[in-house]
Amino acid sequence: MNAVLAPGNKPVGAYHPCGALYVTVGAGPGTYAPDGSWYCMSWGAGYALLKSGVAAAFSPGSLTGVKYWLNAGSITGVADGGSVTAAKWVDGSLSVKGALASATGLIYRANGGQPAVEFDGTASVAVSPTVSIAANRRVFVVFKSLGVNGSGLNPHYIIDGAALNQGAINYSNSDIEYAGIGLDGGSVAQTVCIQQNKPSLIDAVFNGASSSLQVDGQTVQAGTSTASTYTAITIGAPGNQLAGYFTNIQVLELIVCDSTLTAPQATQIRTYLNSKYSLVTPKAIWCLGDSLTYGTNAVNPIGGYPSQLQAAYGMAASVLNYGVAGTTVAQIDANSATYNDLDPKYFTRSVYVGWGGTNDIQAGTSGATTHASLVTMFNNRRAAMPTEKLVVVTCMARGPFTGAQETERLALNTLIRANWATYANALVDVTTDARLQTPTNTTYFAGDTIHLTDAGYGVVMGMVKPVIDGFG
Repeated sequence: MNAVLAPGNKPVGAYHPCGALYVTVGAGPGTYAPDGSWYCMSWGAGYALLKSGVAAAFSPGSLTGVKYWLNAGSITGVADGGSVTAAKWVDGSLSVKGALASATGLIYRANGGQPAVEFDGTASVAVSPTVSIAANRRVFVVFKSLGVNGSGLNPHYIIDGAALNQGAINYSNSDIEYAGIGLDGGSVAQTVCIQQNKPSLIDAVFNGASSSLQVDGQTVQAGTSTASTYTAITIGAPGNQLAGYFTNIQVLELIVCDSTLTAPQATQIRTYLNSKYSLVTPKAIWCLGDSLTYGTNAVNPIGGYPSQLQAAYGMAASVLNYGVAGTTVAQIDANSATYNDLDPKYFTRSVYVGWGGTNDIQAGTSGATTHASLVTMFNNRRAAMPTEKLVVVTCMARGPFTGAQETERLALNTLIRANWATYANALVDVTTDARLQTPTNTTYFAGDTIHLTDAGYGVVMGMVKPVIDGFG
């Protein structure tokens, strides 16, 4: 049997750096866990977990392609809320890079058996010792977003290299808490609704034209991404530690791999992380549309309807906000064609909510032509993902519409109500709610009489969610 020693006692339910779950504490030699699957042997201040005559559970650190591995569960001797010094967070890979080179303002969080290192978004930063990891690499990060951090619309860095943008993974405050995560050198206009205080898994592949980025099993972007060789890894801030770009998160685990990592090994790592942190969610909800989907003019960090939807579902769903301001139905359709569908390993239900048309009418397009574009968009979606549930949303009143444009909006909605069942699974008719019928109603509409307030977006969320729930 392969013994894995651990100094000190760990609570039942905690994880050893190898990925094994501690099932007993202080047991003497020859003591089995209640289910008989684990065997505990004690050596002085530590003990080992052994899998009934076979090697210990899968460990990312056993893979030669893993070049740097930080696991908050490996930190010992620090109380909940205590300071994590550089010496306490140690590389668990075969590279054996040792302790951090520096650590500023890091806090240990026990999190009920899912330990994490917390970064305050202002001054907290961790820097690895010297490494040499080529530009072609794969990075896995399990983290929790803790809310508003940094300032303005600056991107907030989860990791970077030794200098600015050497292969950064960051998220922007474009909608405050739930923001677009992007590959350095790429362009991600979409928004990912990351639930606050819930572990999320980033899987980023830096490989030139074959680069891709997944968040909780959904591909946010696939395309070309540039990166430089990592000579050091900066966590919680950009490589140059520029003020205003730090991030308020908890990092549970970070695994940096080089190009020798194979696809089966990557699957092993993802399976390990998804199982360990319970990342599998039953619903994937895609919200595609224009600025009304994006959440323009929302004030609260979770003011837009997709973000409110994510907050309402919690861990029961993963919501992606693909709203892009100013887009017509045809442009929304073109955007949707670039988004990869859900990975069935992570989700059991996929729902597509399409809301568009207001910008078509504003541009002078007729209701009939706009509806034809909607039909094309939904038919394209159905062809791409036959099992996906499709939801169409009617076109809301808009203050600046002329009388002729309002006539076309009403014609569009008439066509949607009469025909939705031929191209969608459900209809959300936002025009039936009196709160969304008068653009000058400043309780629910923003001052521009086009977009909504947080309360208005909440009305939309309250109409969309029951429809999605009806799909099971």
